[in-house]
Amino acid sequence: MTKLEYTNEVEMLCYRFTNGLLDERKFKVGLLDLLIKLRDELLERVETIKSRPVEPEVIAEIADVEEKYNELIMAVAKKFTNETRHQTALRYIKEAESLEDNNGSKNIDSNLSL
Repeated sequence: MTKLEYTNEVEMLCYRFTNGLLDERKFKVGLLDLLIKLRDELLERVETIKSRPVEPEVIAEIADVEEKYNELIMAVAKKFTNETRHQTALRYIKEAESLEDNNGSKNIDSNLSL
């Protein structure tokens, strides 16, 4: 089913329920049936995506990005209370980039790369 078809089905169930054409039990069963159909379709899409071949270059690139990300996250020796390492690292980066030198330009080395 398409998104529009699901929307139409839900709207029809709501219309029938609010106008007394469906009792509460049948309304809930109808919604549950739609949710089960949607879940099954989503699981099928996930399996389709998982079955697609992935190029070795893509796998290597993902591994490289994960390694660099983990290096940055683990560089956070002490995170802020109620923050994840990711949130604290992001805070540090934003604070560092917001620092300005006396000329009003950002104090960032533009030659840095990942």
